[in-house]
Amino acid sequence: MRTIKSFAPILFLLAWVTAADARPDHQRSRAEAAVKKLAGARNLTVRWRADRSKPALLRGLSVATTGDTVAARALGFLGANPDIFLPTDQLRLAETRGAGGLSAVRFRQVTKGGIPVDGGEVTVALDGAGTVSSVHSELITLAGPIPRAKLNGQQALAVALGRLAGKDTPLTVPRELASLRPGLVVMPGLSPRLVYRVMLPLWLDILGRVHLVDAVTGDFIGWRQAMKVDGHQHGKASGVTR
Repeated sequence: MRTIKSFAPILFLLAWVTAADARPDHQRSRAEAAVKKLAGARNLTVRWRADRSKPALLRGLSVATTGDTVAARALGFLGANPDIFLPTDQLRLAETRGAGGLSAVRFRQVTKGGIPVDGGEVTVALDGAGTVSSVHSELITLAGPIPRAKLNGQQALAVALGRLAGKDTPLTVPRELASLRPGLVVMPGLSPRLVYRVMLPLWLDILGRVHLVDAVTGDFIGWRQAMKVDGHQHGKASGVTR
């Protein structure tokens, strides 16, 4: 019977291979190989960002898809190419738009736990027959594990209220704000940061800003000017430190 020590070298090797496979340079190499395979004999326009391991643009595609809806067709295409994009469990449908027989389907990037990744999204363009013609991507390869939140939403709200009042300490959350539920978002970087997005009512913050509070340390990070897109409030960067 083998002891735990006898499995140690195997476990170490598996951990090393997994870590190496997750490195951005390895993911970039895999994405480049997958793009070449997808292109085949076609002359695609491909653009890369220096700070991303996923392509920013694929134009000149002609890939047939199947599905009951245009969103299902777009998701099926992305799911068939996980090395170029992401596995489908890390994509969430944001909106579908159509005009002149063409459709554009946008997905937001989320973690495996369903937390949105700040700035991560991908848009698939399809013609009337459901054929994919181009993809615009802002997908992000996270550089490390997602930390666990140590604050709850009400504590983050108290921090935001304190900063709004010009104080460095949290304020007691009044009863009329107790129903607010700040949402979590992952801010990418050298070390991914888990952050609460606190939206205060306009009667309290007339500027309608999104206040950002670190979910681990409780630090106030900054704020963003909110903007409304497809019926939902999103934050436009302003006064934010990372």
